Amino acid sequence: MESARNLLLLIVPGLSVRLLQNYRRQTSYLSMLGREGFMTPVVPIFPAIYPALEATYLTGMLPAMHGISSDSQVDLVARGLRENRQVADPAKGWIEDRLTLWHRARRRRPELAVASLGELPTGVREQGSIMRRVREAGESLLIAYQESVVGVPLVDGNRFSRAMAPTMESFDADCFRLAQACKAAGRAFCVIGASALTPVSRCLDLGREVFGREAPQSVLFARSYSQIQHIYAAPQEVPDLLQRLRALDCLERVLTGDDLEEFALNHPTAGNIVAVARRDIGFWPGESLDRFKPPMRPPSCSHGHVAEDPLDRPVMIGVGFEQSKALIGACEVAGILDRVLTGVAVNDKA
Repeated sequence: MESARNLLLLIVPGLSVRLLQNYRRQTSYLSMLGREGFMTPVVPIFPAIYPALEATYLTGMLPAMHGISSDSQVDLVARGLRENRQVADPAKGWIEDRLTLWHRARRRRPELAVASLGELPTGVREQGSIMRRVREAGESLLIAYQESVVGVPLVDGNRFSRAMAPTMESFDADCFRLAQACKAAGRAFCVIGASALTPVSRCLDLGREVFGREAPQSVLFARSYSQIQHIYAAPQEVPDLLQRLRALDCLERVLTGDDLEEFALNHPTAGNIVAVARRDIGFWPGESLDRFKPPMRPPSCSHGHVAEDPLDRPVMIGVGFEQSKALIGACEVAGILDRVLTGVAVNDKA
């Protein structure tokens, strides 16, 4: 049994092995933290998108259990036919508390408290209050988010870009300051990537591809910024819709019925049809695509497919605790964090 530690968890969409490799000169502090602690690739789940991976990290469960498998889904139970943006923030009650790692950790550490720091600001001056909050926090688990990094590969693909180098330098310095604040407070620090990005040749609105206009009221396409599209169709619409979807060359799979269970997408909030784009295609809402006019460019990466190249896997960096595996499964992350917070491994006897 180890000593229980307090922890700051920083979740970063788009942070991958390749990104750190491409920007190694701009991420020297992260490399140093990896040498001081560990730096390990994470094998993502399907779909390998930010909200689903984040939920799996914090619960140790697949989407069929935690219920998040898209950028946006329809909460049929609580909201009727209204979209529910999948924001993985525990302070907003985005998922049932009983599923989370901190709920389970309280069995061994009853006083454990959790707080969300939200989206981290950029720049030293704006971060002063955050650093003080980290040094003085009484909560056992602090969770923060940093979405600026995901813009680097989305804009310029999985390659180096001089224009994006300052963003990576700023993020690197932010992580160093957070790690120092954690060290001063005797708190462990972990930063983890939360999506596996895939280069794409184009983005499209699937609803427009199917109907060429607005979808009928009996068919709802949830807003998607990934390669996964949840569709909610009235039963009488399903046969015709499946035929239309399977005729499109932009799709790799059209899942329904037992196929949803095979891919662990059989949750009540999932669509009764789920479309999976080809690897070189991304989905994007039509009204947003309409704004991409020169000199603006549409995204050159998307997420959803499990990365074929190991370099495109998310990466986990930890300081103040040990992790000896050379490769971590996404469902294992919750157990690792639980051990940090309680000092007891998941498979140890309490």
